[in-house]
Amino acid sequence: MASPMTPPAHAPDFLASCGWQGADILPLAGDASFRRYFRVVDGARQAVLMDAPPPHEDVRPFIAVAEYLWIYERVSGWSEPRLANQLAQELLPRLLTARRNGEALRIARDRVRANPEFRPREGSDVVKLAQLARDAGDRPLARALLHDFDRRFPEGAARTSARTLLEQLTR
Repeated sequence: MASPMTPPAHAPDFLASCGWQGADILPLAGDASFRRYFRVVDGARQAVLMDAPPPHEDVRPFIAVAEYLWIYERVSGWSEPRLANQLAQELLPRLLTARRNGEALRIARDRVRANPEFRPREGSDVVKLAQLARDAGDRPLARALLHDFDRRFPEGAARTSARTLLEQLTR
């Protein structure tokens, strides 16, 4: 196995094929998995490169999320928001599962601003996003997500959590 601080030998060629020719590749702290992370810096542009050795990691979930994000970024500015809303509803559970909370919160914020009626499909995802918004200090977004929760999600275990969180937010 390569040193955790050394990028894979193929990284410069891979980055060049993606428009990052000559970018600096700097090590980042890892996690308890076999994945390794590197910060890619090219002037003002920055990205994160993940090295996930195929025998140890299934990168398909990461690729799927990246594809959804790529498409979402392109349609989110369209004047007709239905496609962006639908993509966001597909993407938010994946981001939350992958613990990409900052991206999930940004997308929820964008969609609620564009359409105050936007909500994820699952009540549990609404509660998770409202908790993230509260923890990030965005109480208005948390309240907006929880608005009409009982009407939108009349069944399910998330109702108790939503009510408790809404009570906290109104204090």
